[in-house]
Amino acid sequence: MNYPSKDEFIDYCVTTRNPLSDKMILRSHAVTIHNQVIKRYPNPKDFIESADDKFRGKVFPFYIFMCLKCRPTIPIYYLNHPIYYGDKIVKYFNLINADLLNSILKLIKSENEKKKFLVYVVRFCISSEYKTLNDISIENVRQLKNSVVKNYNNFSKITQSSRITYLNFIERALTPVNMPKKFTQRAAPDEKQFGTPSSEIIGLVKKYLQEKYIAKGYDIATPRMQIKYFLSHVTKRNPDIRNLNEIFQNDYWCHYRELIEKSSAPVRSKSSKINSVMQFFEWLFRNGCVTENELPEDYGYRWKRNKIGLNDEKPKMFQTRDHYFAIFAALLNFKPKTEEEVLCKHFFLVITAIGARKSEILWLTPNSITNIKDGIGEVTFAIKEKLGLINKPMSCMPWGLHSIKFLEDRLEKGPKIKFFHKRTGKEFYSLFEHNGYLLSEDVLYRFFDRLMVLADIKDESGNRIKYKGIRFHAFRHQKFNDIYTVTNGSLSAVQHDSNHVSIRMVKRYTQQDISMRRLTAIKAIEEGKIVGKGVDLLNALLESPFTPEQYMNVVKKLNFSTRITKELVMEAAKDLGFGFCTNPNCAIAPMCEACDYYFTCKEQLEELKERYTNNFLLIKKTITLVGFDTFFKNEEYRHLIIGLKHQERWLKELDVTDEEITDLKHYYFKE
Repeated sequence: MNYPSKDEFIDYCVTTRNPLSDKMILRSHAVTIHNQVIKRYPNPKDFIESADDKFRGKVFPFYIFMCLKCRPTIPIYYLNHPIYYGDKIVKYFNLINADLLNSILKLIKSENEKKKFLVYVVRFCISSEYKTLNDISIENVRQLKNSVVKNYNNFSKITQSSRITYLNFIERALTPVNMPKKFTQRAAPDEKQFGTPSSEIIGLVKKYLQEKYIAKGYDIATPRMQIKYFLSHVTKRNPDIRNLNEIFQNDYWCHYRELIEKSSAPVRSKSSKINSVMQFFEWLFRNGCVTENELPEDYGYRWKRNKIGLNDEKPKMFQTRDHYFAIFAALLNFKPKTEEEVLCKHFFLVITAIGARKSEILWLTPNSITNIKDGIGEVTFAIKEKLGLINKPMSCMPWGLHSIKFLEDRLEKGPKIKFFHKRTGKEFYSLFEHNGYLLSEDVLYRFFDRLMVLADIKDESGNRIKYKGIRFHAFRHQKFNDIYTVTNGSLSAVQHDSNHVSIRMVKRYTQQDISMRRLTAIKAIEEGKIVGKGVDLLNALLESPFTPEQYMNVVKKLNFSTRITKELVMEAAKDLGFGFCTNPNCAIAPMCEACDYYFTCKEQLEELKERYTNNFLLIKKTITLVGFDTFFKNEEYRHLIIGLKHQERWLKELDVTDEEITDLKHYYFKE
């Protein structure tokens, strides 16, 4: 390695400095620096590896020139001195081609940040094995990001955070695969991630998250954060705590729970914070990490929410269907003026038509419409569910089909940009790309707030209802409420479209319509349409916290009540889709038909038949898997047989013959 000539260094200084600067002064200064370096360090290698940082600072322009000209690999801490005119240095040595540079600079908003990025490119090319960015690949960039994250503690927060940010910009520009909104973040130390310095407690939390969430493909962000809040509270009160016993021996949990209950946070947030920690406590007990005596006195607390004022939790839905119609009318009449507003309008048209979750709509891909009949379509999503990646079909109303076709045409005409979907681990073309990004939540929230102003929905006091805590998810509830209404209260129909596994969750999506039925019943009493014992019965059902035993005695008196009373009783009871449950405190049993508080009617017969067929098939498959002897000897499977017998009893009470029941058993085995 030899020193560059004076003429080369002079040309570099003149080219990479302000063009308005005096050229004679620049040349003179360049010659002086060149002579100083050669006089002090005759060997170029000694100059490059010198530990004299003070002298390096005085001649830093020549040091940068030498490094980029001769290409030695320099430790990053040798480059702590300021670098000026990064844009001119990048251009002089062609460290990055013009097209790639322009693509990156388009992603950076601030002019000051653009200058910092160009300086970063200079430092990167000197200190890394990559001498320019022209040949670097997307895989190389991702490896570098992982390396920076792993070496977090070796750098300051500013240095490390900036590196990740700049590498993200390079990654976005190098490939059509873009990371939406959230890029790779710096890896915080365990103490910051979990809220405690105790390695023992951190290890247990990690094991819990791995077993309950990561192994099943679930996101750990929410449970980890809720547990962190509690452990941070404990650490703040006593920084010396290092094990679980010390936590449980004191009143930390009670104090923390009291703070949560008295906070002004929404009910759902309170419930989530309490439940996440209690689920962790339960896991500790089941895995032998703590004994039952060591647990808080209110162990199992999350199942007793009614006692702490959390029973006022309401589903994320509009109060009435009229409110939804007002918002929908405002959406249809909205005149977008920008491309962003056009996308937002179509986003809400699609979400009202499909009833999918916000995250599912954003990842809606071209060619997702799989079927159209009588103006109604079916849309298929690739969704990561509990059982893995599945194709999830959902019905789509006509206005949603028009919007999807418009968005598909827009995608065909514009630049096709792929996005990386972290949850599925796959790359997608999204119909809601705008300027290289997915539509952000902030943009969609602002648009929704404008819709609410245009809809001008007011309560009885004349105050505008904003639905701040609902927004997108209310449209999902509304679609399934409407299905529940037009199918005359069929939860099975709702479940078929929503793809919910639990009937309990399906019922949460139909509470708007059930609430309206109850209001209708109360209004009927007030208007005097129902009198005598019918009034007593409805009041008991709709207003009183009655016990199951009291209720069953009341039901026996239905013989001398009017027919309208019977119908309203059924509407007031919990509609299961295949019958009615009259026990307000009942957890969902494996077979409701075996329960004393279950009754049904002929209107539910088709759902009952389908349920019987599915349960018989379940028994058949279970016998195939575990074997005939194991199935009938094991008490674990006994409830399946008992439940099936009770289902047969109910079918016979509804005049279903033995031959028809036999046909139901063989329904799935017919050719």
